Amino acid sequence: AALIAINVLPPSPEHIFSDLKENFVEKNKLKMKYVEWYRDLLFLHKQIGHGERRNLKGVEIDTWQDRTQEFIDVMAMLVKDIVSSKK
Repeated sequence: AALIAINVLPPSPEHIFSDLKENFVEKNKLKMKYVEWYRDLLFLHKQIGHGERRNLKGVEIDTWQDRTQEFIDVMAMLVKDIVSSKK
């Protein structure tokens, strides 16, 4: 949603990492850790989807749930700031 708010339409999920970095991290609007979390979770998702990863420890799931919630909160604030600045 943040990319769409600035009129950037990523061609696929694999490109979101570089688009977020270019449009937000390099402009000091987003910390790099959030972009890295996105990339790492996408990689984990692909590993699970391809059967390369079958088991996750409970602590890993908890970590990803916490990171995901923080990522969503930060991205929601970023979108809110972008929309507010357009008014």
